[in-house]
Amino acid sequence: MKNLKWEDVDFAESVIRLRATKNGEPLTIPLMGYAYNLLADHQKRSRHLIKEALVFPSPNNPLRPYDIRSAWEASVRRANIENYTFHDNRHQTASTLRKQGKDLYEIGSLLGHKDPRSTARYTHIQTERKSKMVEELDQELFGEYHDESVRN
Repeated sequence: MKNLKWEDVDFAESVIRLRATKNGEPLTIPLMGYAYNLLADHQKRSRHLIKEALVFPSPNNPLRPYDIRSAWEASVRRANIENYTFHDNRHQTASTLRKQGKDLYEIGSLLGHKDPRSTARYTHIQTERKSKMVEELDQELFGEYHDESVRN
């Protein structure tokens, strides 16, 4: 996002096209809802509307990207949130999507992962979800023989 340019943002198609990613593959990300509106408002207020301009330029030099990480860290400090990095947003996104029932391939495709094992590291399957899986397995395997009183 640091080097995102307005030419990468396609409001008509509601997508962001990242040409250079960590794994070297281009990535298209849907742009919807709150993020769409926020970016559209930001574009209206932007002084540099040429398509090659950075979406988040440095206030001191429009040719250099804004230091989003420092701004994030300052915001987190002001909000008195401890131990939450900018990168934790990817983990939160993956975990939330997994909790909603999305599979690793779907989540990985959104995050730009080639290998589902990379995505699995991001999803942090919650204890609640593991408990539900074991409960469903128990019901499937033992069905009516499952007796709550046995545990007591």
